[in-house]
Amino acid sequence: MGKVMLQTLVVISILSVIIQKDRELPLYQLVQFAEQEEITIEYGELLIKETFSINELDAIRSFIVQSDFSRVSSNLENYQRELLDDTYEQISLIESKPNQEITVSYLLSGDVVKLLQDQQFANQIEQFIGLFYTNKKLEYACIRSSKSDNINSGYFFNKILSDLRVDVHDRLVETDFVVVSGFSDQFSHKIPVGNQMQNIQIAVRTYETGESILTLGTPILTTEY
Repeated sequence: MGKVMLQTLVVISILSVIIQKDRELPLYQLVQFAEQEEITIEYGELLIKETFSINELDAIRSFIVQSDFSRVSSNLENYQRELLDDTYEQISLIESKPNQEITVSYLLSGDVVKLLQDQQFANQIEQFIGLFYTNKKLEYACIRSSKSDNINSGYFFNKILSDLRVDVHDRLVETDFVVVSGFSDQFSHKIPVGNQMQNIQIAVRTYETGESILTLGTPILTTEY
């Protein structure tokens, strides 16, 4: 009995480390910043990719199914697990037979704030990521907000750049669209772009109705903006 309890405590301890570590997920960092800026998040995504040996394919499929994902495509190897209404986890397996590799892409999308506020779902997500992926994974996240008042103002946009202390590397300005790319020490995930490191992209698109859509992504935007 004592041995079983000890093993249980070890498992709980390991999962606690995993959960604590995954608080560094880029999605958490974006949500935390949005809360500080009082930005209402309407939609968010977390995208994770990693390449494994093709020899691990059977074990990967088994782990996905045991984690309550269901296959949703007969042609493509895609799996899905619904957490809340309109909030899903999706997994895609893409084989590269010449390289004897398989890329496993995980996408969490929807009302991520509501989801992460539920500790049960948050733990479920973190445990799957922590137990499945390794430190070789690539992680991307984005959040989106729409408003009809201050998002399209230069002050608000510049305030975000200032609060994030963004070192701006590139800026694209059009009549109804602005996107800025750069580096901020507030985000831990980065990628090389040219001869510089980038970890933040911010885009604002304004429509004829006056509504503006703000999208933030780290290290880059991976969703439509």
